[in-house]
Amino acid sequence: MKTLCKPGSTKRMKRIFLLLAVLSLLIACDEEVDYDFFVKNNCDKSINVTIVDYKKVETNKTVAAKEQLLVYSSKGLNKLTNEKVESVFSSIVITIDNDTATLNYVDRNQWQLQVESDTQANCYLTIDSTDFK
Repeated sequence: MKTLCKPGSTKRMKRIFLLLAVLSLLIACDEEVDYDFFVKNNCDKSINVTIVDYKKVETNKTVAAKEQLLVYSSKGLNKLTNEKVESVFSSIVITIDNDTATLNYVDRNQWQLQVESDTQANCYLTIDSTDFK
């Protein structure tokens, strides 16, 4: 019975296939993406921002009136999207004096995504006095 392949060619084909598989995995790897999260305060008074992240670490920031402040930074392998908001934060509570804002700020639809590069994105949350009524 004749064989169609020369002796040793099967072994060579397996090596070539393995090499191609490894190369495709290396090429397909996602780059690490940096996300910076900013809160813009459009109120006439300072606001307090309390963030609890997915590790249950609490961060407190005060954003001055009519200012914006970097409140959190994160890295990930995600594509550049504001979906990152929902995977990074467990809760976000914003207060002004003794009044607490009523919206769910963990909702990605509350944040605006601004892509700076292939590996950098900024997410912006804008707070107005209407958020407290």
